[in-house]
Amino acid sequence: FLGGPDGFPAESMFTLPTSSGAGSMVADFNHDGYADILFICHRSEGDPDRIGQFGDHVTDSFLYWGGPQGFQMKNRLEIPARGPHFDSVVDLGNIYDRGLEFDYISSTHHYGRRSPKNITWRAETPHGSSVRLQIRTAASEAGLQNAAWIGPAGLGTYYERPSRIGSPDPSHSWIQYRAVLATPNGAGSPILDDVTVVFR
Repeated sequence: FLGGPDGFPAESMFTLPTSSGAGSMVADFNHDGYADILFICHRSEGDPDRIGQFGDHVTDSFLYWGGPQGFQMKNRLEIPARGPHFDSVVDLGNIYDRGLEFDYISSTHHYGRRSPKNITWRAETPHGSSVRLQIRTAASEAGLQNAAWIGPAGLGTYYERPSRIGSPDPSHSWIQYRAVLATPNGAGSPILDDVTVVFR
């Protein structure tokens, strides 16, 4: 069922053949920008009316490759298996919207009459994963809740490498950072070791 603004209407359903599908996973397995669907197949159906056409736990699981034309039976990888049950039992992506980005929001910090000068961090980014940061400042700790997250070029931008921080409003004395950890397909994840904000 394909989701949309009206939920999951029956007319938005499409079907794909499986063999006693016992689990599934959606991910971009081949990194081409299209979601793929892996069906874990438990047992072939067989045919009780034909001799020798019996069900069998030795059957293929199917990886349907996504693309501009959607999913097609002719465009799938057949993976030999022996009666598997389920898959990883963990859906890829964050629990909120299954997106492939995860936010970490730091504790608040009162910097008084000083001013933030630059932001640096150490991170491991294997397999195409990435880390980028934003900051927000306010005149009070409570004011941070409604402050906009900004990067080096203002609203909607991110610090993608250690950088200088532009001069915030001089009336501000509280700061907080947000780290966005992104994975290209839900498998390889970045590791953020530490973040440092230097004040002048």
